[in-house]
Amino acid sequence: MHKFLRAVGFSQYTEKKQVQKLIRDIIIHADERSYTTVGKKTLVAEFDRNFAEDIGIAVCGEFDEDDTYSFDYYLPFLPGNDHDADSEDGMAEKKDRQGCGAEKPPDSGCARRR
Repeated sequence: MHKFLRAVGFSQYTEKKQVQKLIRDIIIHADERSYTTVGKKTLVAEFDRNFAEDIGIAVCGEFDEDDTYSFDYYLPFLPGNDHDADSEDGMAEKKDRQGCGAEKPPDSGCARRR
């Protein structure tokens, strides 16, 4: 079990089977899905699920030739500020959310589209 799960309120997930069930739940009931291709045969996908207003978990992985998804890693994300108060024209601008960014493995192709 990754230590961040406990830090974001998932301390009851102490066994690998519990974490795998949580990951399946995130994939099946994702609030947001992002896809991109790497090369001609690789479809990379990210499944995000919000568990509270200010926290969620992202699962990143890829589909193989048989359309079977395997996750490479999962991590928490924070939605961030959706509005830019310093915008010159007073209109709100979208801000990128943190998630599959700083903590992703190099060249993972994680499909963050925010």
